[in-house]
Amino acid sequence: MMMEMFSKWKVRPVFPWGLFIIVCFFCWARPLVIEAQTSETGSHTPAKNHALTLHWKNGDTLSGRLLPSMGPWVSWDSPVFLDPLRVNVRSLHSIRFPEIPRQKNHRFRFTTVFGDVFDADFIGSDQEALILKSQRFGRFQLNRSALYAAHRKDHPDELFDGSRFDQWSVALGGPIMNLRYKVFKIDGRALIGGFPDLARFGIDQEGHLASSYFDLGISNRKQDFGIHFEGQLQINETDEYQFHLSANSKMRFWIDGDFLAEAANGNVVPVSRVLSSGLHQLKVEYVNGEGMRDLRVWWSGPGFKNRSLVGTNRQMGWREDIDGHAITGLKRTGLFQSVQIPDNFVMELVLASSSQPQFTLGFGNSEFEAESEEALKIETWGSDVVFAQGSKVESLQGIEEGDLDVSLHLLHDAASQTIQVLDMNGTPLRRIEGMKISGNDSGVFIRNQGEDLIVKRLSLYRLRQPAPPNSADKERVPRVQLLGGGFQLGTLHLRTDKAHMIDPQGKQSVIDLNTLGHIFPLNAQSTQSAINVVVRYQNGEKIRGQLSSFSSNSVQVQTGFSLKPITCHLLGAARLEFQGSPSMSDPSGTSRDRLNTSFGRLRGQLTFGLEGASFGWRPDGAAQPLRMDVRESVRIQRNSIGADLGVVYGTIQFPSKLFLQSGEVLPCKITGYTSEWIGLKSPYLEKRRINSSYLKAIEFVTPALSLDEEKSEEATFSLLDKVFESVSSQFHLSKEEKLNRILANLAQQDRFPSHLAITMNGDLLRGALVRITETKTTISSKSRDIQFPNDRLHGVVDIRPHSVIPKNPSIEKSMMSHDEICLWLIDGSAVIVSNVDSTKEFISGVSKRYGAVTIPVKSLLAMHFGSVMPNTMNHNYQEWKVPWRE
Repeated sequence: MMMEMFSKWKVRPVFPWGLFIIVCFFCWARPLVIEAQTSETGSHTPAKNHALTLHWKNGDTLSGRLLPSMGPWVSWDSPVFLDPLRVNVRSLHSIRFPEIPRQKNHRFRFTTVFGDVFDADFIGSDQEALILKSQRFGRFQLNRSALYAAHRKDHPDELFDGSRFDQWSVALGGPIMNLRYKVFKIDGRALIGGFPDLARFGIDQEGHLASSYFDLGISNRKQDFGIHFEGQLQINETDEYQFHLSANSKMRFWIDGDFLAEAANGNVVPVSRVLSSGLHQLKVEYVNGEGMRDLRVWWSGPGFKNRSLVGTNRQMGWREDIDGHAITGLKRTGLFQSVQIPDNFVMELVLASSSQPQFTLGFGNSEFEAESEEALKIETWGSDVVFAQGSKVESLQGIEEGDLDVSLHLLHDAASQTIQVLDMNGTPLRRIEGMKISGNDSGVFIRNQGEDLIVKRLSLYRLRQPAPPNSADKERVPRVQLLGGGFQLGTLHLRTDKAHMIDPQGKQSVIDLNTLGHIFPLNAQSTQSAINVVVRYQNGEKIRGQLSSFSSNSVQVQTGFSLKPITCHLLGAARLEFQGSPSMSDPSGTSRDRLNTSFGRLRGQLTFGLEGASFGWRPDGAAQPLRMDVRESVRIQRNSIGADLGVVYGTIQFPSKLFLQSGEVLPCKITGYTSEWIGLKSPYLEKRRINSSYLKAIEFVTPALSLDEEKSEEATFSLLDKVFESVSSQFHLSKEEKLNRILANLAQQDRFPSHLAITMNGDLLRGALVRITETKTTISSKSRDIQFPNDRLHGVVDIRPHSVIPKNPSIEKSMMSHDEICLWLIDGSAVIVSNVDSTKEFISGVSKRYGAVTIPVKSLLAMHFGSVMPNTMNHNYQEWKVPWRE
């Protein structure tokens, strides 16, 4: 039967204009695209177990569960497929893991010359390696030659950890310092009467900025909101200052906790106050209902007039990277944090960039003071890193071509006005004299001066006692730094819970691990090693190396710092990144079909004829096609390479298009119509009659494809265009507005029309469709029957509201069944079928409306299966409904 049906087809070459026409028609009759919703019913694996996400190098994603894997293949379980996915790591970018609460379990953080970062405790050592233990990595060895540095994580004297973005405040350049804000969602009725108590309402947003304006743009809301600002204003000279307040709705204003004034309805309210030099606390509350939000605060003082405290903040620019560090790609953006800085302290600094780092780091109680001439600053001047204060400048180190970070370890002693400078490996760089941080300075500020900047480390520690003179640069040998600030020379050795140092002369001395702050192996240099995997953890740890194997809960990595592979448990991991090999994927995706589901988006190849499944899918880099679970909601868009315009039936045999209430579209030849059935012949159907209640519209003539440009444009005309020709004089209206006007006019008629017929010249005839034969159509209009030759009619549309159409269970379904599949074809057809099977040449299935269906694989353009919402299939005629009148 299948071959008999397709023996009627005419297969002929199709030229570019034909492609243009069919694509245009398909776009007009395209389905309404909705976001796929995952159905848990029938899913072979609970969705809650699929919290991991697989990322391809081409941008594809798929959530699921990691399975035991070997060699270059990742095994993956996803509800979308009935089979496990095996994909080559060359096609993959990473696996991403869900966030879990971070824990501090170990006392020391180690950095290797290869770029590894991990937390562990000491348990022993030998001449070649330190023996460490970690809950995440177990017991392992760290080669001494691979250690770059180590520091105490639970340092009792830590003042500030700037390696974490959430510890900073972003400096936006406004006059209000240390600004804290809260945005409240309020009920507009609360504005009736006095100023509302904002504490009664829920907080919608809140934050902290180092410097800012009173900027209403901070709020995501424009109406029905309140905002509370509180920050500090620097007064340089004791005097009387004037403030002018205004708001479109209502605002209130405080200075140093004293309420001064309220302004409302656009009225300007002046207030004055004598302010001493120094910082003063300002507080502003503002509420807005339905109007255009507007807040204004000006201030005047000695030497200036009407400066605005309200403004638009510059772009923030800073964000958190995968390791939790602050990162920016915007020049001149800054970070600030208030810190009470003691006279004696240690600072560890690592600033990195994708090119040569350029920055300013200063100390002061605001970003303005930290960049002033009197402030102590560490800056880049071209390819040099310098200390600068007043007129004094001291060079610290040069930045060589290719250097991507600046690493410094500073010891500040205010009494002797000395700063000892080491690199993070413990190598002495300089001893700076005659510079110190002012005792009044209470913060640290960083500004990016280059293309980008990452604050990998900025930690401040209190020195319990001044460091001994020249303690850092006495000798260039390995050393440790104690919590008190002093150094002990030599290499560290451990046995069980006891530790000792061996100095350059071979003398041993006992050291208490509880007093150990830093380990400097000295003269270790960062180096590159061949890697193909990086395991990143949410707390900033990372292991780099060659992938050995991995299971669902751990990965084995051969690193550069240990002779044996390291077992990396994945609990707490952020990403498993695959590096160092070219992708197997087509980066443009031009030769790939596309799959969209709530579990992810994939490019690949739709396959047919798999045993045990209607359809298969082969993702980029996969070992073989996978059987698809049609119970999950999935939409597939085939690439034009997968579809074949050569599979085009003859329009002489099937000149018409049948549009159903369900949104389906069928090419056909209409052989008859009564109030009970529609007679038709279709290249896709075996059945010759279907229930007439399914009918929405008929287009009698589908123009044949042509190489002639003018006729090709005519071929794109639909019934919709013919109707709009009748109201073409109303050029200012959109198509939707024109259609609504036509239907509204029809609703005013004395007799409610059920159908609208459109002739080939665009005339409209309202009435009721009575019958159709192979040559004529009969319309009952104004109590008489009118017959039209079918070749004189462009089409007929059922314009009744759904409420008056005879009920049909198939039409009234609120949701498709799980076993039904929507198919869109390259000729603009659309069908819904169940019991689907496929071979390499044909897709077959059964429709509840028109029985057995057979479709050539090469004519398939898109498909959607699984549970979907109504109107997933949608053609424009479904909107043709006369407004119902009571």
